[in-house]
Amino acid sequence: MRPCGRKGLEKLALERAGLQWDAYFSASKLAWLLQNIPAVQAAARGGYLRLGTTDAFFLDHLTGKFATDIITASRAPLLNVEPGAWDAGLCAAFGVPTAYLPEILDTNGDFGTMNGVPLRASVVDQQAALFGHLCRAPGDAKITFGTGAFALAVTGEKITRAPEQGLLPTIARRLSGQTTYAVDGGVYNASSAVQWAQQIGQFKSVQELQHFDAPPAISCGLAFVPALSGLASPHWDRSARALASVTSIDGGLAQSSYFAQCLADILQREVARPAFGELTALGCALLAGAELPPARDDQRFFSRDIGAPQLRARFAEAVRRASDWQVG
Repeated sequence: MRPCGRKGLEKLALERAGLQWDAYFSASKLAWLLQNIPAVQAAARGGYLRLGTTDAFFLDHLTGKFATDIITASRAPLLNVEPGAWDAGLCAAFGVPTAYLPEILDTNGDFGTMNGVPLRASVVDQQAALFGHLCRAPGDAKITFGTGAFALAVTGEKITRAPEQGLLPTIARRLSGQTTYAVDGGVYNASSAVQWAQQIGQFKSVQELQHFDAPPAISCGLAFVPALSGLASPHWDRSARALASVTSIDGGLAQSSYFAQCLADILQREVARPAFGELTALGCALLAGAELPPARDDQRFFSRDIGAPQLRARFAEAVRRASDWQVG
């Protein structure tokens, strides 16, 4: 890292990129490559180094265009979200020269051609799913429950900053120069926590998780904090370790009706699960300009009174106990 030090760099990243200090994001990895890998250093000296995420790599090899979309670029954190361009201060602080980074294009930009077919959209999975859920207006929200869980809500033309709540401002899309923003809250472990429970013998088949007659374990004082990779939003604590409106959802874990109902109960909000589950693919197709019917056939889950505030408070206490366990 460059002169400003960790505290200064953390503050700079939050102010300009809107991102927390966390190795989940790419900038520190790119800096490490430049500092530690001789082949990367040689490419830099030779003037032919290219640094970026996998999308830029594949675009470069498939279409010959070294580019990335603005959403992917915003997760570095090397991009200033307000102008939507690489930030010289952040790049200097991390030690990643802008000359090595890809061109930034709109979500529906010209990403070149492959076998004569124009590529007209490039987008990361969560924002693609947001568009696939037909989240267009401020306040529209979705949560994807895959390996992790990622909640995004559209905020419109203005950047909304809420770091005290663990929410990160992000770009929902930039279509033909028009930027729409969102807030993002990510959790590292969702389905991966369920898979871990299966691996240690808590159940044999996911079908066993569809129905339970007894109250949830947390109502009896037993809480499991899924901090298998630390805690992300809203805690952003990598040192944590595991101890024993309508929100639209998707992802593998969302296919469990029991889970969807529990989510509605805990959130005390109506939860909608689209019948068509491939929302990321749908969103990418829509962003590319595909004419697809916007009709929705959702299954709805309505909240029940299960004492949600008390259960959330109990889980918050479990999180407090789970924090700061990592040593070394």
